[in-house]
Amino acid sequence: MRLHNREFKTIFKRTQVELGAAEPNWNIGPIKVGGDNYPETTCNEATKEVTVRVTESTIKYPLQRSYQLIHESVHCLSPRNKRETLFFEEGLANWYALTHQSLPESYRREAEALLDSLLAKPYKIFCQLRPTYAKIAALRKDCPGLDEVPARLIIKHFEAPDQIADLLMERMPEARPKLMV
Repeated sequence: MRLHNREFKTIFKRTQVELGAAEPNWNIGPIKVGGDNYPETTCNEATKEVTVRVTESTIKYPLQRSYQLIHESVHCLSPRNKRETLFFEEGLANWYALTHQSLPESYRREAEALLDSLLAKPYKIFCQLRPTYAKIAALRKDCPGLDEVPARLIIKHFEAPDQIADLLMERMPEARPKLMV
């Protein structure tokens, strides 16, 4: 799992350069590999410990490993111990992974086509913002916690219609897809 940890360290540095610094005082532990269904970032808010888990398939498939680590790096910017993240955060995590230049375009297209409907909805809404790294970083300066982003900041930084900003305030359900790319 050293490879997972090395790769995540590189990815997370880049994520912070592109999307803004992580909230301070969090400690991201070693990447865990386990399960077949979906990756997940969890945390202990009392101890400030973050756990990133990716699926077993990431051992065999390096592009899948990169994709999952890129996606989870967004959740590590402002860890919260809840599955029902805002559509804004989940849409951002999927957009960031699906546009990340370290992944071949053919893989990104395939991953987008295979995106579970649970994840596709916030991703498609988020894409309507026409996001850029600069806009996301500017929003995060106003509100570093992705789970606390108010609709008014989405409107301000992305010049988004009220309707799109309101849709991004929806929360993900507790249930997770059977498989993430």
